[in-house]
Amino acid sequence: MKFSSILSVCAVALAFSFTACREQGCTDAMATNYNPQAKVDDRSCNYVIGCKDCLALNYDSTAVSSDGSCEYAQIDHLFTYTVTDSVVDKNQNVSRDTYDVVVARDTCGVYNVTLSNYAKIKQSDNSILNVSGYLLGDSIYFNTQVLLGPDTFIVDKITVSETRGFFRNDSIFLPLVYTNRFDPFYGFMSGSIKL
Repeated sequence: MKFSSILSVCAVALAFSFTACREQGCTDAMATNYNPQAKVDDRSCNYVIGCKDCLALNYDSTAVSSDGSCEYAQIDHLFTYTVTDSVVDKNQNVSRDTYDVVVARDTCGVYNVTLSNYAKIKQSDNSILNVSGYLLGDSIYFNTQVLLGPDTFIVDKITVSETRGFFRNDSIFLPLVYTNRFDPFYGFMSGSIKL
C-alpha cells in the first residue's frame, strides 16, 4: 500500500514536470506574436487589424480583421473611351485606327487599373491585349511589361514600354510604345468617353 502511494505521487510529479517543460505561448502563425517554440497555446495571440480590401490603396495583406480604414483611388477616369491612334513602325509606315479602350479597376493584384484593347493589337487567338497600370491624379502609368498570348508563341510576344498618359476633362491621351517581336512601334492615342 505504501509502495503504491509513493508510485502515485511520483507519477503525478512526473506528469506535472512534463507539462511544465512544454513551452506556452501563441501557436497561431497568423498572429504578430506567434511563437514557433510554443507547444501549448496560452491565448495570448495578437492580430493585425487593418484594411482587408485588396482593391484599396492601403490594403494590408497581413490584416486578419478589418477596421474600416480602407482608402480608394479616385475613379473618375474609369470609363470606355473611343480613341483614334496614329502609329509609326520602323519603316516609317503610318497607320491610323479608331476603336474603344476600357480603363477599369484591376482585380486584387499589384496594379490599380487595366487598359483593355491596348493599341487594338490582336493576338494569334484573336484576343485583345490588356495592360496593367495605375492612376495618380490625372495621370495613368504603365510599367514595362511583356505580354504573351495564351499559347506563348513568339508571334504573340509583345513588350509594352514604360509610358505615362494623362486625362483632360472627359478624354484620354496616351503615347503608344511597344515592340512586336523585333519591330518597334511608336504613336499616340487620344479620345473621349464613349457616349
